[in-house]
Amino acid sequence: MKLRYGLLVVACVATLAACEKKPETALEQAQDKVGDALDARPHEHLKDAAEDAGSAVSEAAQGIKDAAAGATEK
Repeated sequence: MKLRYGLLVVACVATLAACEKKPETALEQAQDKVGDALDARPHEHLKDAAEDAGSAVSEAAQGIKDAAAGATEK
């Protein structure tokens, strides 16, 4: 039984290590920003949707924090 758990842990660690995103160089970051400004990045509509969703979640979280702070003051 311990061997199974050990193999499972090794498989999980190997999977996570394979998913690691490599840091972008300054040139790649600049190209991405220019592509974003010109709406010329690959899969632009998906990236824009993900950015919008992230902003919406951040705004909702801030609204919840503000509501909680207001509720504790009353």
